[in-house]
Amino acid sequence: MRYTGSRRMQWSAAAGEFERALEIDAGDGPSRTFLARCVEYQEHPPPPDWDSVHVMKTK
Repeated sequence: MRYTGSRRMQWSAAAGEFERALEIDAGDGPSRTFLARCVEYQEHPPPPDWDSVHVMKTK
């Protein structure tokens, strides 16, 4: 599975890739997680100098 859209901050494109992965395997946990992050980043974008590291806010 490629996820180039998320590395380039193209959240809509990346979300589409993860949605397609979930059509193949609805139980794919990583795709669910990355899709949720894409939605979050569309609403609250990371700074332009973001290093692609996701910092968890809760455990």
